[in-house]
Amino acid sequence: MLAAGGVVGLGGLAAIALWGAGAATVLVATAILLLSAGSLLSWLRGEEGHAAAAERGIAGLGYAAVLGIALVQSLIVETATAGVLGLVGVGATIVARRVPVTPPPWAASAASAPVLLLPFALAGQVTAGLVVVALHAAAGLIAAIELLRRV
Repeated sequence: MLAAGGVVGLGGLAAIALWGAGAATVLVATAILLLSAGSLLSWLRGEEGHAAAAERGIAGLGYAAVLGIALVQSLIVETATAGVLGLVGVGATIVARRVPVTPPPWAASAASAPVLLLPFALAGQVTAGLVVVALHAAAGLIAAIELLRRV
């Protein structure tokens, strides 16, 4: 499952420029699902190294997909809006994940960003999807800071 997730994920990243955001997000979401299942199975077999590698692959794939889609969208519409939204979404998610508290279950993650973007990308409204990703990441960062303040 890990190898299949990696191959599908690379195909999803390549699809960003070749086929558009809709196809790319479908492939990336599928790859994240495969990598997540592979991580769980590896963990159940006691292969913590493989499980950790799959989790790092999910993070890298999710962040790369959002940033790639944002960059291509910025180039298509010839404004920096989508690129900035992608950077804000990924940056806020990374910072929120670094806060030393347990995040709420709804908090943004590398895997949630492409899934949130998926329906918007399929509808051809990539910038609107990036707004949702950035707002979700900001809400997760605010929650993490608030949880840290209460500790």
